[in-house]
Amino acid sequence: MRASNLALVENPAPLALRFAAEKQASQANLGLTVAGLWTALREPGGPEPSVLLAAWLADHEPERAWLRAFATATGDPFPPASLEDLWRLYALHRVLDRLLLHLRPSPDAPQGTLSEAAYLRFVEALGIRATNPTTFHPFDCECVRIEAAPDHARPNLTRVHWPCLMLGPLLLQRAGVDVTASADRLHPAAATNVLHWAHRRQGRPTVDLADGWGSNSQWRTSFRRDYRLGDMLHYQVDGTLDLSLPWPLVDPAQQEIVELDQLTRSQRRHVLRHRYVPWGPYGEELWPWDDTWSEPIADPEGSVVP
Repeated sequence: MRASNLALVENPAPLALRFAAEKQASQANLGLTVAGLWTALREPGGPEPSVLLAAWLADHEPERAWLRAFATATGDPFPPASLEDLWRLYALHRVLDRLLLHLRPSPDAPQGTLSEAAYLRFVEALGIRATNPTTFHPFDCECVRIEAAPDHARPNLTRVHWPCLMLGPLLLQRAGVDVTASADRLHPAAATNVLHWAHRRQGRPTVDLADGWGSNSQWRTSFRRDYRLGDMLHYQVDGTLDLSLPWPLVDPAQQEIVELDQLTRSQRRHVLRHRYVPWGPYGEELWPWDDTWSEPIADPEGSVVP
């Protein structure tokens, strides 16, 4: 979709002025310019989401170039990321979360308010690769529904609601999927447990470190970076609580966090991988924000029963 789609808006001037204002506020700050798009997507009675996305793409080539450069950055093993880089990525994460609400059916919009084609045009224009997983893994799959299966049945993917989004080797958004699985592998209630590192999901409680902060402060939240590199999966690489270390932990402050949640190290790993409690009904928020861990891609999905 091209910038000419602005003609579809009855009066495109307010839209153009809004983007111009936030662009003038910070010419080089992707976090603020993307936050402006998030705000526009939330405004009731505004232009169609597809029109907003096309207009934003046409007016923000520097931000698109920054993302393309970040996608190809290298490191040892992870590319370096400044605090501002993490803020920028978080703002993009918020927009992608918001787009899922427009993409999915709702009582007011049975077909959704954003077509899959327009959604894919937007993410691909940012240099993001969209793929539909064919097998279940918590690294790139978020469970929307879980149907019970016989004992010891591994999770079997039955439907993909939205694709997984990758920026080079960096995970931006997991695919939304339906699966069948035995309760010892993935409990049916897990699909409605609190989803961490998400700002909003349709019909599901979420928790995000930006929750409760003001209209400006919320955009100073760091993005969780997960990477697929070689034959390894790396979860929250900027975390400081390494779940590969033996317990009890040497750092008293970290040990206090661990004891507060009352989870074993294995359980914390499962929460980090799935971003929610996978072993049964669990309505409480946890504190996994500092956890980090790596595992081989080929590592089998074992039991999650505590």
